[in-house]
Amino acid sequence: MSTANPKQKTKVAILGGGCGAMTAAGFLSSTPELREQYDVTVYQVGWRLGGKGATGRDARDGYGDRIYEHGLHMWLGWYQNAFRMIQSTYAERPTKPSDLFQTWTDAFAPQRFFTIQQDITDDSGTRWVTRNIHMPQTPGTPGQSSVELILEELFRLLADWMHRHFKDSPLFAHKDQAPSTATLPSTHQALLELLKQTHSTIVDDSHTLLHSLRVAAHGLFSSSQGQSSHPLQTLHEIASHYLGEFQQWLRSPEISSLTTQGDDLKWAWQMFDFVTTVGKGMVTDVLPKGPAGIEAINQEDFVAWITRHGASASTQWSAFTRAIYNLAFSFDGGIADRDHARFEAGTALLVYLRMALGYKDAPMWRMIGGMGDTIFAPIYQVLSKRGVKFQFFHRATNLQLSADKKQIAGIEMDVQAVIKGGVEYSPLYEITFPTGKTLQAWPDEPDWNQIEDAADLQAQLAKAGLTFNSGWCNVKTGTAVLKQGVDFDHVVLGISLAGLPSITPELCAASPTWNTMVTSLRTVETLAMQLWMQPALNDLGWNGMNTIMTTYAEPFDTWGEMSDVLPQENWSGTPSPPQSLHYFCGPMPGPAVPPLSDPNYPAMADAKVKQTAFEWLNNHIEHLWPKATPSNGSGGFDFNLLHDPANSAGSARLDSQYVRANIDPSERYVASFPGTSKLRLRSDQSGFANLFLAGDWAVSSVNGGCVEAAVEAGMAASRGICGVPAQIPAYPPAPSP
Repeated sequence: MSTANPKQKTKVAILGGGCGAMTAAGFLSSTPELREQYDVTVYQVGWRLGGKGATGRDARDGYGDRIYEHGLHMWLGWYQNAFRMIQSTYAERPTKPSDLFQTWTDAFAPQRFFTIQQDITDDSGTRWVTRNIHMPQTPGTPGQSSVELILEELFRLLADWMHRHFKDSPLFAHKDQAPSTATLPSTHQALLELLKQTHSTIVDDSHTLLHSLRVAAHGLFSSSQGQSSHPLQTLHEIASHYLGEFQQWLRSPEISSLTTQGDDLKWAWQMFDFVTTVGKGMVTDVLPKGPAGIEAINQEDFVAWITRHGASASTQWSAFTRAIYNLAFSFDGGIADRDHARFEAGTALLVYLRMALGYKDAPMWRMIGGMGDTIFAPIYQVLSKRGVKFQFFHRATNLQLSADKKQIAGIEMDVQAVIKGGVEYSPLYEITFPTGKTLQAWPDEPDWNQIEDAADLQAQLAKAGLTFNSGWCNVKTGTAVLKQGVDFDHVVLGISLAGLPSITPELCAASPTWNTMVTSLRTVETLAMQLWMQPALNDLGWNGMNTIMTTYAEPFDTWGEMSDVLPQENWSGTPSPPQSLHYFCGPMPGPAVPPLSDPNYPAMADAKVKQTAFEWLNNHIEHLWPKATPSNGSGGFDFNLLHDPANSAGSARLDSQYVRANIDPSERYVASFPGTSKLRLRSDQSGFANLFLAGDWAVSSVNGGCVEAAVEAGMAASRGICGVPAQIPAYPPAPSP
């Protein structure tokens, strides 16, 4: 009896292990039918997945299985595709009763409390003023909404916000000063009165300007949805008129002089000046043109754009503008000042509005554990169960083109280590907590028991002062070349942007479009510091809730109070365990392209960050933690408050903390400098027939360095190969031929 040969599967090689690559692998294997059709293999440098989101646990005795991150990671409440991906992952993940994280809500917590630091210069000098902000809980759950925000809806939400918050601001008491005398044309006035009747649910109040703006904004949204036939051009003109009137009211001598009468008035004035200017720019440059308006203003820097639309000198580089640059490390060369601030206006505008107004439930979501624990361990478990193969310790070094230069013909690899017995490397280890709960986690170094010639490899790495993950690491056991038609049919490129120049020289030579993208998109080095403190948060002198703070002193301008992660570490049996945990991060001055030819660069960067951390703590921590200074009144930072498993003394305790320079190609932040979105390639239009892109540097609805952009790119890469998913919410449509 003879049987037919089974159909040969289409082989897909996925290079990289970040969110984009894992999303592509997830969709390519998402159904039994696809698993029958596609053979998916992930090739990953080192021993863990995650890219910028990779984390490791310190399994040494006394170190509490501490989590080591690349910095402060948060998911924003408008990440619809990313949350949908992780929710489906948790729903499918094989679990046992002892698992610490049973559902995605066990692993994520909403963050609605934030802190902005406002720097104020007056006759007494320059000082910091702390502004704590409670953001409201909004309806819905991220990832579970089928409705995507459009520009007109974001503008409506902006107008609603202005109308609602003005009544609670100290400016409201002065609302009758310098009243507006300008009037609308009669045709516009008639339409506005009609809109007030059709939007009868909008209740008038004493501030006519903002009420009228709100009515016009609701009319714009209704017309954009085909729910009314009011002329859009006239509605734009009405909205622009009232924004201009309100801007004039803010600039009147009676109102602008209030900024000298107290910090609260200055804060409120700058806030409304900023929001009014953003709204004015939207109705002038963006709404009349739709997405093309976003593309047009992307040629400008965000600060230059709001300046053009009338932002005052004090607002142009205030905490409100700095916040969006700090969020995205958006500084040329990592130099965090106004002269080096670079963020394309359209992308910055969309991120700002979505983050402040378009979120579901909470503006941010913190992970109650390391990103590796909460994101990449569950993803790995699900994909492994589906039959996706993982080849760890494989570094792609070159993509070979076919003779006609139209597709990938080969992938050159460094094989860093060989696994004993010829089996797949098993990357996770299990932590058992005193409660009996367990957690699968990534160790901070490989499991050498699984690796052949481990002692020799460890010695080579120690001599170089590097790990397998480092872009400067040349330690390997051999090389390999994957061949098209034998080892792969399609390639998904999920390697970070800064890693592309060294592995795609043939692509750069063959495609001017590819070369322009690789050489013109920019990345930024960052630095990060994790401090395990003996005192609890309140005992450090912070008079607030667990917070996420930004716009503080450079370079560690952002702080995340992460003490809720401590129970997910394992400090049982540790005398005097840490009582609070803090993540700091910010941009780091450095080259636009990582100098992989300089073997001394990593050590120099690490030493630089350690010294920067020492100086920053001594110079800037007292404002945040007034009780963290030495008891002798000498000022600076009391390093003895750090929890140190090695029990060192004084500033030497900083050596036991986790302070790092994010300089590797996989760690650098992808910037959205002015004019760069148009240089990004679509995931399914790489210019090479069998190459698909799955990184946050490819086209997305965000076009910025974030999880949502990577997930969208991964979805689009899968769709380009197998047609799944058929729809990608918010993903921009392909341009017309």
